[in-house]
Amino acid sequence: VPKMFGKPEIHQKETGNYVFTPKQMEQLETIVTAAVAVKKDYERLQSMNPVIENEKLREEVYQKTNENYKLKNENKELRSENRDLKDLIGDLRHEVGLLYQSAKDFVKERTEGVRAVKNVFKELVDKVRERNPGSEFERLYKREKARERDRGMER
Repeated sequence: VPKMFGKPEIHQKETGNYVFTPKQMEQLETIVTAAVAVKKDYERLQSMNPVIENEKLREEVYQKTNENYKLKNENKELRSENRDLKDLIGDLRHEVGLLYQSAKDFVKERTEGVRAVKNVFKELVDKVRERNPGSEFERLYKREKARERDRGMER
């Protein structure tokens, strides 16, 4: 209360308010949060029948187990099929390589002159390329041409 002269008087009275430090406030918040979670869990448990809930969970586990088993079998089959297809691809590439070499030897036997052999074989590769672009036959031809070019050069 202010006075006319001198130091004002200070009167203290209880208000009922509490003052907390930030650390105490954090602790209080964690306790309240935990209490709310416990209350929600308690209400959930009160509203449900544990026997029915257990049966539902068992059925769900059974379904997931069956699904997992089916997926494992499907994965095993797909891996086996993938392995077989890779083996088949390897065999087919080998066969194409043999066909390439046979065709090249055939053209060499039936044609005279190195230049003529190269031209006839290039025409053969072009016809194969028209029917099947990006084929193994074309790839082998390109690799062989690159080797021929590299033979003339030294590093």
